[in-house]
Amino acid sequence: MKEKVLVVEDEAIVQLDIKNRLINLGYDIVGTIAYGEEAVKKVSTDSPDIVLMDIGLKGKIDGIEAAKQIKAIHNIPIIYMTANSDYTTLQKSKITGPFGYILKPFDEREMRTTIEMALYKHKMDAELNEARHLLETTLNSISDAVVSTNSDLLITYINPAVETMTGWTAAEAAGKNIHEVIHVLDSETGREVECPAAEVLETGTTCTSKGMMTLVGRNGNRCPVDCTLSPIFGEHGKIDGVVFVFRDVSEKLEAIEAYKVSEMRLARALSLAHMGNWDWDIVKGTIWLSDESKNIFGIESDNSVFSFDLIKSMILPEDQALLMEKINLAPPELLSTTFDFRIRRPDGELRYLRDEAEFIRDASGAIIRMLGTTQDVTSRVLVEQALRESEEKFSLAFQYNPLPMSISTLEDGMIIDVNRRFTDLFGFSREETIGKTSLELGIITPEDRSRLIEQVIKTGRIITSAIHFRAKDGSTRSGTTSYDVITINGRKHLLGVFTESQPVKVH
Repeated sequence: MKEKVLVVEDEAIVQLDIKNRLINLGYDIVGTIAYGEEAVKKVSTDSPDIVLMDIGLKGKIDGIEAAKQIKAIHNIPIIYMTANSDYTTLQKSKITGPFGYILKPFDEREMRTTIEMALYKHKMDAELNEARHLLETTLNSISDAVVSTNSDLLITYINPAVETMTGWTAAEAAGKNIHEVIHVLDSETGREVECPAAEVLETGTTCTSKGMMTLVGRNGNRCPVDCTLSPIFGEHGKIDGVVFVFRDVSEKLEAIEAYKVSEMRLARALSLAHMGNWDWDIVKGTIWLSDESKNIFGIESDNSVFSFDLIKSMILPEDQALLMEKINLAPPELLSTTFDFRIRRPDGELRYLRDEAEFIRDASGAIIRMLGTTQDVTSRVLVEQALRESEEKFSLAFQYNPLPMSISTLEDGMIIDVNRRFTDLFGFSREETIGKTSLELGIITPEDRSRLIEQVIKTGRIITSAIHFRAKDGSTRSGTTSYDVITINGRKHLLGVFTESQPVKVH
């Protein structure tokens, strides 16, 4: 497409000459105007690509003022035409930032060259401004603090993040030495960190902070940061300055601290529950044990990784065979499992353990790793054994019923007995439940308890009722329950039977 040219010239003969020359050169003339004020309006309506403006226009405004008004509204290159090339005129016209001058009388080749150079320069300036705007917008939008300096370490730019972190405005910081604005301390010692900017200028290499640092603002505010210094390369590989990038790591530190606290709480909780963690690499034949796991197995060692053969040798042979069979025959869709087994510790003591494990498989589905927890349930097992032997009042049908069952008083809901499936389901041992109510244990809500009692009083029994149960470990399970009113020693009790459905995961 032909470039559109607007000619502003107040002498008719010269105006016609310019028009003809431009047409011969292949340009599209959108108008020839004699007055500056009309030229301003014409630019708004016809949007020329370039304006040839005579400086000495007649009328209310001259060419310089007309150019000034046009540039205030439109980004259009303007070339001045003048027969007067004196110093005063040129200095006055420079204020409007012209893209060139054409001296009268005109040389057609000079005219074309000046116009083409002006159009090219305008295009390059537009692309440069767009790139500069994109870069500035990016730097102003990112959360990292960015400071650039020249080769004398005088600040040439800071973004809004620096203003926030240091309390310095961009106007205040401009031209100041980097050491006046940026003060960084070693977070551990509290001593000021020597800025390696001179080294970056000398070597041309990027430098990243080692260890945690604290950026101190002019108002005393402190912010933990990571810092990177990089050289700014100019033409021919010359280093023109340094760019500093500071990253606020407050959230990172908070997350690390929260993780540490969480780890401590978990370790404490597992210790109180006599529960340890383990990680079994089946391919390598090694197993990692937490400190509590080592305590459970009676292993005294500062190491955490052991040969699995050591653990395997402690498991009673009959339990060992069942455990390995359970792993080897685990169906591909099985993601986790539970193991109950006995070990003989190095000190000769027999211990009862319960492990819960997750399977990690390779692409073929083979189990290559297992992660899990181990809990010493010896005390619980021994107490249950003693209670089963001493309490003959409960029938074998109750104790070995495959469904979780409980017996509680109708009047106040106090539990007087539960079977083994009940303790498995809810995680409470038998001795923990007897003498307590389901409300005290948190197994059901007061609302559900009231609703169930109301139904029992009305109908004398509950065939099936949907309900949510809460286990000792805090997990919630859904299922159904049925109740019958029975009489023991002249007092009414409830015989409850629970059926668990798919567990509900609690976050």
